[in-house]
Amino acid sequence: MKFGVANGRDFVLVNYDFKAGDVLEIDNQRELILLNGGPIMKAISLDSDFFEIRNGDEILLDPVGFANVDIEFVERWV
Repeated sequence: MKFGVANGRDFVLVNYDFKAGDVLEIDNQRELILLNGGPIMKAISLDSDFFEIRNGDEILLDPVGFANVDIEFVERWV
């Protein structure tokens, strides 16, 4: 099974045999992928590119309707 998240320019794609109840975390800021709290970096597609989420970005999921998804956006001030 593949699960991807994108912003229309870049994407992160995870290839893993997910099971019901699994919790997948994609942390673009730390460039880290966790499954049920543990790292699974070997499951990331080599074509993936962790990306910055900007205010107003539309976040796309693939496959649509596959899971309950929560997205957290933390605005950074420089």
